[in-house]
Amino acid sequence: GRPWWLPSPSSSSSSQVDEQDGERLAAAYLKIMGWPTTEEYTTTFPFGKCAKADPVGCDLDFAFVHTLEWREKFRPWCMTPSAVKESEDGFFYVRGYSPPPVDSTHTDDVGHTLVFYRPGLHRYDDTEAYLRLLMHTLDAAVADSLSRSNNKIGKFNIILDCNGFGISMIPGLSHVKRLFAMMQDHFPDRLGVLMIVNLSGPGQLFLKMIKSVISEAVKRKIHIIPDNDNGRDMLEALVDEAYIPTWLGGTDDYAPDAKVVYADRLCSEEEGREYYLTMPYHAP
Repeated sequence: GRPWWLPSPSSSSSSQVDEQDGERLAAAYLKIMGWPTTEEYTTTFPFGKCAKADPVGCDLDFAFVHTLEWREKFRPWCMTPSAVKESEDGFFYVRGYSPPPVDSTHTDDVGHTLVFYRPGLHRYDDTEAYLRLLMHTLDAAVADSLSRSNNKIGKFNIILDCNGFGISMIPGLSHVKRLFAMMQDHFPDRLGVLMIVNLSGPGQLFLKMIKSVISEAVKRKIHIIPDNDNGRDMLEALVDEAYIPTWLGGTDDYAPDAKVVYADRLCSEEEGREYYLTMPYHAP
């Protein structure tokens, strides 16, 4: 069979020829970098296209190009006016980092970037704006981690606060599945751990819902912090003391100001939704 880095034969269709040209550019880069050329190196990402393929799996260049295409067409770094408005309650944001691993032998090791998610503070208004805010924030968290680790790590830990949460406050299951499809395809192994605090009845229902659409590997990264001394120890192991928020008993009173945070990351509504046509695989 052909090496994984060699694209499929180009088609006579002009749109597919353009796509193949892009694949050939990526393949040339990967070949120069000396990536493995054996057929055993396959991936199930993007999940919808590769895990259900016959035979199962895609060559690695396919996943590589798929994510480059998503970054070009979805533009996770940009925030539309509706996404900025959706974020005004400050319910999803990047702040600080975890302490370095206690067993680390490297002095330049840094902890994963922290993402705080407080869905009980906000009832969604615009599904697409909500999704864009989440993807943008995770992308920013990866960028922060890469910046602090000299491009070595690129991971984040999430603290999910279920206080005040109701299942009707977030988009429906079909949109949650779309969100997780993007995360699986374009943020593989970026999640360190998901720590849940103030778990309530609706929070348990939400947890059951997301477990139906995530892999076993991700399920093992989910931890519930109990409301006791042991829970406090777990929290302090995950969150650097300077970044434990006041609503979790710490001293950090940071409250994100959407107009300031996203002032240099704006794009139009049209730009934010162009991927509906240019990359319908991820469209609603």
